[in-house]
Amino acid sequence: MSVVYQSLLGIFTGFLILFFNTKNKFLAFFFILVFLNGINHYFLYYSGDPIIISNLLVYPLPFSYLIGPCFYFYLQGLWETKLDFKQKDYLHLIPFGIAILLILPFSILSNEVKIQIASEFIHGELNIFKNHKVAGLSLQGLYVLRFLFGFVYTSYFGVLTLRKLFKNQIENVQNLKIWLYVFIIFTILFNLISLIVSMNYNRNIQHTGQNTGIVAFNFLGLVLNILAFLHPEVLYGTGLMKTKRDKPKGPKLENSFSSEEINEFEEKLKTYILDKPYLDINFNKAKVLVDLNISDKFFTFYFNDHLGVNFNLWKSDLRIEESIQLIKQNYLKSKTIESLANQVGFQSRNSFTEVFKQKTGFSPSQYLANVKK
Repeated sequence: MSVVYQSLLGIFTGFLILFFNTKNKFLAFFFILVFLNGINHYFLYYSGDPIIISNLLVYPLPFSYLIGPCFYFYLQGLWETKLDFKQKDYLHLIPFGIAILLILPFSILSNEVKIQIASEFIHGELNIFKNHKVAGLSLQGLYVLRFLFGFVYTSYFGVLTLRKLFKNQIENVQNLKIWLYVFIIFTILFNLISLIVSMNYNRNIQHTGQNTGIVAFNFLGLVLNILAFLHPEVLYGTGLMKTKRDKPKGPKLENSFSSEEINEFEEKLKTYILDKPYLDINFNKAKVLVDLNISDKFFTFYFNDHLGVNFNLWKSDLRIEESIQLIKQNYLKSKTIESLANQVGFQSRNSFTEVFKQKTGFSPSQYLANVKK
């Protein structure tokens, strides 16, 4: 029964994410689908009821093909910060549609045949289970195909995300790195174990195989559930998507600086930015303090209280203005958007695209298309 309890907790976690953190809705769907699959497998192996098993053996299979896409869409949302669902993304749902078509022949079998197959499965006599064809595939083949699909999906997009994490190409996920490493690695391992178990599924190791799968599932579920609750950003929001410019929070500094000091600094700042130091990827507050010989207190007052905007947003605005000018000068005619992002001081194409869209309402490629009109 530990599988059922673990699965119910996982489903609860999924709905918690869905309710409090809609940006992570695909992670929520991932949790719900994975742990519903766990409940399905428990009753498949331990219910002992041919009628229940005849239904659970095949009908839930198509929904397993949604787990991989949910995994991908969740990770893609981290890469791009804002996930815009495009027409081509529906291609990820094709295996789900094919799986539905594959099980249709099974659905029109007589109840007697379905129950016979279920009975053979219950008693470990897997000849029918292995040899009965559904749209040219054995029932075992359908299971292998499902786990193969899951393993390929999680391995490819998981490794791709791990590489981005190692290269610091995904911004604003510092608090989520442990979660992401464990989530990705354990999901890949679980799919690999499930694939191996399904490929070696015969009556001599059926009992061992199912227990191996159950142990792997319990371990994965335990780790993911505990880790999700240890990372409130996963459950309640990561702060990865900032859709509006809020004034900095915290105590407002008392205005102890004269208008002459403020005006003098503004002139120095105007002269300073003529050389566009903000295009340097390492341009930061510490550099401004040294280059302009000002105190941290004055710096904080000037940007947060006098301008009403924090330094990073001010810096990003200047970088986006520069990128707009370069686009108008046909920079993208021979260069890539990633090159443009690096040229104006952003660490990655994704962070550049996000900030660009927040300021202009368009992605760089959309803006370029409008300029060409």
